[in-house]
Amino acid sequence: MSDEIKDAHCPNCDHKVTEPINDIWKDPNIKAALKDGRPAEDIAVLSCPKCGKWGYYNQGSLFWCRFCKLDWYCCNEDEEPPTGRRHLQLDGFTSLADTVTVTTDGYDNETLPKA
Repeated sequence: MSDEIKDAHCPNCDHKVTEPINDIWKDPNIKAALKDGRPAEDIAVLSCPKCGKWGYYNQGSLFWCRFCKLDWYCCNEDEEPPTGRRHLQLDGFTSLADTVTVTTDGYDNETLPKA
């Protein structure tokens, strides 16, 4: 990657183009799921235990954070957590529709952090 691309910023919001945008609706996996016709209520998302940013969750045994670049083993409520491995306890279901932010006139909202 050239130095010019590494240092490039979006002309509209000044976001560094080589870094992911903190907006779950712009996550490439979310975009693909929506393009495939899945409704937002049917797409699961998780908040990363390390950075708190939302990420796509395929409801499998692993969750990968595109910001931290870490994977987490997902334990069900009745499952014993593994030893010596990053893990998180699944606690309920959060859908993409649950992450909709309040619209502000003239402002490109980022997804709000999990409360």
